[in-house]
Amino acid sequence: FIRSSLEYLNQQAEQLSHYVRKTKPDLRDRFLLRLIRGAGPKREAIEEACRTYDIPTRALYAVLTVKVENLYKEKRFLPDEGAVIAFAVRNIMMELLDKESRLRGYILEWDERENVAVLFSEPERGPDAFVSDIRTYVESARSALLTFMSFHVSVGIGSVKDDVSKLSDSYEEAVYALHHRLFHDTSPVLMYED
Repeated sequence: FIRSSLEYLNQQAEQLSHYVRKTKPDLRDRFLLRLIRGAGPKREAIEEACRTYDIPTRALYAVLTVKVENLYKEKRFLPDEGAVIAFAVRNIMMELLDKESRLRGYILEWDERENVAVLFSEPERGPDAFVSDIRTYVESARSALLTFMSFHVSVGIGSVKDDVSKLSDSYEEAVYALHHRLFHDTSPVLMYED
């Protein structure tokens, strides 16, 4: 009975993993991923796409990169279940972001071990308040991921930008912050400016 239950759960996990890999990100996510990769269209096309996808053209922006650590060390997950893990992290982070009153944004699946968040806020709040809101959100996300999924995550936060076309710069800074975490055993949440 236990063996058949475990086989059934394994089969269900494989089906979910296959489904998640097959689903393609929607057009908004594709647009944001293009901007993050630095392959965005010209300024006029960016503004038009922002209007289409409900992304403010006048705001403060920051990109975070969230990486799950020691995932396979605990032997709970197999290497081919990365898509399921990225999907779970994205869902939890989106639920928490939906509850935020001062932050808006989108969580994107970058690869099977990393998620990227594009956050934005009203420019009137100012960069310092925006950074404070981001730090609060990141700590609540880390706590939820640890509590509900037992995932230890590291988060790199890029600097605040005032132009949506500079998302790739903020992403590169977030990755640099994460690299700093790998070389120096510091806090699991690092901001590029720090």
